Amino acid sequence: MLDITHYLGQYRMLSIDPGLNNIGLADFLLDQTRQGTEINQIEAMTIESRYVLDDCCYGATSDDERTRTRQSMVSAVLRKVREIHPAFVVIESPFYDIKRPGSYAVLLEVLNDLRFAIYQFDPKITIVLYAPQEVKKTLGVAGVKGKEIVKEAMSTFMPIVTVLKTDLGSMTEHAVDAVAVGYTYVKTILNREKQK
Repeated sequence: MLDITHYLGQYRMLSIDPGLNNIGLADFLLDQTRQGTEINQIEAMTIESRYVLDDCCYGATSDDERTRTRQSMVSAVLRKVREIHPAFVVIESPFYDIKRPGSYAVLLEVLNDLRFAIYQFDPKITIVLYAPQEVKKTLGVAGVKGKEIVKEAMSTFMPIVTVLKTDLGSMTEHAVDAVAVGYTYVKTILNREKQK
């Protein structure tokens, strides 16, 4: 993992819960001081394919509807990356569900397109992936199933709740997952700082 101590001062991190029709984003404003890393603010949102323009601002286009949707969604994420220019992008990695193997392939395509588009924009942006199981473990709900479990767990984490600009109750599961993925990365940094 990257040493972030050279980022003294404020910097941005974007965390992503990828999907074809819905992508969760969380924009973290972090402060790196000599004492450690602090979360100053988190703003979360969901990008929905039904509201995204059918355009692609990072490469070739396609006649295939799924590919066009994927490219438009990734372009919407790339617009956010251009807006905030994060030092880090943290993405939840795809989870293979034996009951829905096709969704894994789509998530891999979205993930690959995201990585390619971000790299084309700025190859210095560090991209980190976390497995969904690791995210749930960070929140203390590893092995627990359910759509609302991450939101419920997050509602008790004061380091998140106190800096969240977006009302937790109004957030979609995708936005909640994006916040959880970003928090997992910050928690990893904090644990490393404690060991020093």
